Amino acid sequence: MSEFSVGENVVYPPHGAGTVVSRAPRTDGDGELLSILIAHSKMTLMVPADIAEEKGVRQVMSKKDADGILKLIGEAGEQLPDNPQHRARFTKDKTRIGSPLALAEVIRDYVSRQRDGKKLSPAEMTMLNSAKQLLSSELVLVRGVDPDAALALIDDAIEAAIEAANN
Repeated sequence: MSEFSVGENVVYPPHGAGTVVSRAPRTDGDGELLSILIAHSKMTLMVPADIAEEKGVRQVMSKKDADGILKLIGEAGEQLPDNPQHRARFTKDKTRIGSPLALAEVIRDYVSRQRDGKKLSPAEMTMLNSAKQLLSSELVLVRGVDPDAALALIDDAIEAAIEAANN
């Protein structure tokens, strides 16, 4: 059974970070539902409390972890598969995991690919933007900033990496 409590900041990987706004009995009487208000979309999700962790619901990262994640974005990227289908599957699987580390790696690797002069396909741009959106939704709650400022933190980390690579 989930121990997530009302007011706690959590992440539901497919949709991003939010706050548990209520715990209510299920209409079928079989346990409770967590209502999670997703920060960046203002959407409310209902997740069965007894399988919330199984569905990927987790606590948001710490401020210290956020600093490390932003630093990771600025590091040299790892080589992505050459085959576009393999590359798409690889990054989609990482994004689906929804961990801040996996999202930062996707951002870092795609940005590194762009820095190396390789053009991203529309699908890759979508995946990059999705990873940035999911990570920024968590930064909103961790850093206590608005969504634009959270995206700016990611963009600043990217810019710092580009400047460092050019010097």
